[in-house]
Amino acid sequence: MISIIIPIYNAEKFLAKCLDSILAQTYKNYEVICVDDCSTDNSLSILEQYAKQYSCIKVISHKKQKKQGAARNSGLNIAQGKYVTFIDADDYIDAELLAKMHKAAEIHFCDLVVTNVENIQYSSDIHSKELTEELTSKYKRREFDTGFYFYNFNFSKLRPGPVAKLYRRKIIEQNKIRFPENLVHEDVAFYWFYMPHVDNLYYINEPLYFRQIHNDSTMYRLTYKDENKYDILKIYKIVYKFLKKNKLFKLYKDNFYNWAIYIINNEKNSQKKMTYIFNLLLLAPGIFFKIYSCEILELKFLIRIIMERRKCVFWGASNFLDNFLRKYHINSKRILGIVDKDSTKWGKKLGNYEIFSPDKLSDMDAKSVIFSIQNYSAKIYPEVKVYLRKNHHNIKLEPCLFTNEREKKWEIEKITPQKIFQNIEFHVTEHCNLNCYGCDHFSPLAQPEFAEVSEFERDMKRISELTNGEVKRFCLLGGEPLLHPQIIDFMRITRQYLPETRIAILTNGILLPKQSKEFWESCKKYNIVVNTTKYPINIDFEKIKEIAAKYDVEYGYFSNSNQVIKTSDHYPLNLKGNGNKTENFKHCMLANHCIFLKHGHLYTCAIAPNIEHFNKYFNYNIPLTNKDGIDIYKVKNQKHILKFLATPIPFCKYCNISERIQGRNKWCISKKDISEWS
Repeated sequence: MISIIIPIYNAEKFLAKCLDSILAQTYKNYEVICVDDCSTDNSLSILEQYAKQYSCIKVISHKKQKKQGAARNSGLNIAQGKYVTFIDADDYIDAELLAKMHKAAEIHFCDLVVTNVENIQYSSDIHSKELTEELTSKYKRREFDTGFYFYNFNFSKLRPGPVAKLYRRKIIEQNKIRFPENLVHEDVAFYWFYMPHVDNLYYINEPLYFRQIHNDSTMYRLTYKDENKYDILKIYKIVYKFLKKNKLFKLYKDNFYNWAIYIINNEKNSQKKMTYIFNLLLLAPGIFFKIYSCEILELKFLIRIIMERRKCVFWGASNFLDNFLRKYHINSKRILGIVDKDSTKWGKKLGNYEIFSPDKLSDMDAKSVIFSIQNYSAKIYPEVKVYLRKNHHNIKLEPCLFTNEREKKWEIEKITPQKIFQNIEFHVTEHCNLNCYGCDHFSPLAQPEFAEVSEFERDMKRISELTNGEVKRFCLLGGEPLLHPQIIDFMRITRQYLPETRIAILTNGILLPKQSKEFWESCKKYNIVVNTTKYPINIDFEKIKEIAAKYDVEYGYFSNSNQVIKTSDHYPLNLKGNGNKTENFKHCMLANHCIFLKHGHLYTCAIAPNIEHFNKYFNYNIPLTNKDGIDIYKVKNQKHILKFLATPIPFCKYCNISERIQGRNKWCISKKDISEWS
C-alpha cells in the first residue's frame, strides 16, 4: 500500500482537482492522509465531504498552525503504507503516477523512485517542463534516462523537494526521519535525512506530477516573508548537526558546502546576499569558515596563474580544469595550452586552450607546468615530476596547489563498514566461454568447474540468517553462469533466501539466445534481472532484448551503458608480495565493494578467492590465508563481517594498484600470458 500525505493550508481553489486526480489513479491500493494546518477558508469542509464519500481519505485537523513540516509529520505518524509519497494541495498527478512508481519500486527493490515534474502557470495555458533531476551545470552534459541507478548514484543531482518521489516507509521509521517544524525549506532537511539511506533508485523520465505555480503557493507565500527569509540558514545548521552526529559529514561535506555556496551565490540581490553571509556567520560560524576555506586553495591556484610571468602549460585536461577555466574565464597568452597523456583528447580544446601530447612540450617553449589533475593527484604528480626530469629537465613543475577531496572521500568509504550488504557476487561457474584478456576473476585460466547447488543453498541460508534477508544486490556470475546446467536452481535459491534483493545474472550474452522457455519464465517468476556486457563480438543484442521483453524480464547492460565495450582493463599483481596492503586497499575500486562469496567465506573482492586459478596455471604460490576471508559460520552477526570487509587483508600486498589501467587496452581474447596479470 502507498500512503499519500497532503499538507493543506487555504487550498480551497485547488483541493478538488488534487483529490480527484488521486481518486482517478489506476493503482488502487492507497490511503490519502490530508492534514489541514488551520486553514481560514473552506479547505477543511471540502476535505470532510470527500472523507465521507471515500473511505480511503483520512483527515487530520491541526489546532494550531505549524506549517508544512509539521503537517507532513502528522501524516507520517499515522501512515500505514509500505511506501510514502507527498503531494501538495495545489498540485495534481497523472492517473498512472502511483502505478508506475509502485511497479518500479517492487520490481527493482528501490529505496526511492523519482519522476519528472511539469510546472503549470495557474489560470494560464503556459507550461514549462522542469526536470525533477534538473542538473547543475556540472552534470548537464550527461544523459539522465529512465532506468535503475545503483548505490553509488550521486544524490546531489536530485532536487530536494519531497514531491514526485516514492519513499520506502521502513527507512523513514527505522531512522526516525521527520521534517523540521515551524521552518520554511524543511523539505531540504528531510531530503538530507533520507538520502544517505538510499542505496539505489529508479528514475522515470516522464512528467507525471503537475505543479501549479501561482502567487498563493507556498514557495511564494512563505519564502519571502521577513520572518522566514533566514530559515534556510537554520536548515543549514540542522543538516550540519545531523551529518556530524551520524558520522556522515566526511562523506557528504563536498555536497553540503556546494549546496550552501549555491544558495548564497544564487542570490542576485547583493544586500540580501551579504545578509545571508552575515547570518550564516552568526548562526553557524563553523560552517561559514569551512565553506569559504574550501575556495582558498582554488583561489591560490588562480593567483598563481595570474602572477605567473613565465610561459606555462597545464598538465591534465581534467574536469577540474574545465570547470576552473569556465568559472574564471582564463585567457592568458602566457598559457600555451594543455598537455595530457590521453590521445583521444589531443587536438580538442578546453576553454581557450588546445590539448597536446606531452611529447609536444619541447616545441612549446614552456618554462613551467601547472599541475591541474585533482583526482589521484598523490599518485600522478610524482609520475609527472619524473617524466619532466627525464625528458624536459628545463621545465619546472609547479607545486600541487589543491587537496584531493574526492580521493579522500574514496578512502573514507573504503575503510567505513557498510550498514548492510550492498553487493555480493558468486561464481556459478569458474570457467568461461569467452575468456577476456586480463580477466580479474582469472576465468581464462580456470579449468571447467561448476558450483554445487547443495553448498550454495547452505551458504545462502546462512547469509539470510545473518542479514535477515537485507542484501541490496546479489549477482550470479562467473566465468559464464549460463554454462551451468542447473542455473535455474541458483536463481530459485537466491530468491528464496533473499526475497527483497535485486538479483542479477551477469553474462556475456553468447548463450542467451539459446536459453529455454523455462529459463526465461524462471527469470520472470523469481524476478531476476539479466545483464550483459556489450563486447565487440557477433551477438544480436537487439534480439536478446526482444526475447526478454516477450517474457517480461528486465534486461539491461552492465554499468547502465549500452555502448560496445572495446577496451580491456589491466589489473596487475605484485608477484613479490611487497606492496603496502593498507594503501592498496584504500585505493582499490574493488575492495569493500565487490564482496565475493566462496565456499562459506566472504571476501572483500573477487581477486583474492580466485587466485587459485592463477597459481595452478602459472605454477605460482601466492598465498590465500584464513585472514583473507571470513567464515560465515563462525561469526554471530553481519556487523562483524562488514567490519572485516572494510579492513585491509594480507592478500592486498600482492596487488599492484598503482599500475592498474582501466579502459586503455584494446579488447581482445586472452592469450593466457602471465603479462596479462603482472
